[in-house]
This record gives sequence, structure tokens and C-alpha cells, in this order.
Amino acid sequence: MIVGNTCDMYRDDEPRSLIAPLVSLADPVPDEQLYALRRYEYSRQFYVPPWPDAKPSRHHLVDFMQLVTIEKAAFRDDCARSVARLQFPAWALLHTCLVRYLARDDGRFD
Repeated sequence: MIVGNTCDMYRDDEPRSLIAPLVSLADPVPDEQLYALRRYEYSRQFYVPPWPDAKPSRHHLVDFMQLVTIEKAAFRDDCARSVARLQFPAWALLHTCLVRYLARDDGRFD
């Protein structure tokens, strides 16, 4: 999943963006895990529900522990294809979860 802002993908002054793996969860997802995922209880993961037309229809996670940079040129000239897009509320939630992950207290100052 591309984690960088959409506008940054079209800017020429920044050649890179952030991506993170989209991990498919095994079906069926246990009810307790699905409940926690839908409440965004985990700070290192972002829950992505099944999207329309997905084959197969599965629940996914974005793993913030595996954020990497990628050259935006990798997305040009039909080297990649979009299979789904976040609507604005989901985009805002993703970035809220990213801020929570990046600003988390790791106990260094206890």
C-alpha cells in the first residue's frame, strides 16, 4: 500500500514515497482478532477491510513496522496497477494511525 500522500505522487520535486506491505489475513479471521482490528487497537498495524471486486475477498493489514521508501518511477509506465483506493475518511484514519505509531511511547523516558 502506498502510504505517502496522493499529492506527493504527482509532485516532481520529491522522487520517492513510502509504501508498506498489505498482508492478507487467513480466512476465517477469529472474531476476537477481527473486533480488535476494526477498533484499530493495534498501533503497529492498520486494518483494511475487504474491498469491492477483490478476488478473493479478504481482510488485510498494513504493517507499519515494514515501511520503506520507493522510487515513484516504479509506478509509471504500467509497472504497477491500482486495485483499490481509500476514501477521504479512511485516508484520514490511516494517517492518524501512522501518527500514533510514529509518536508512540516506547518507554525510553520512564
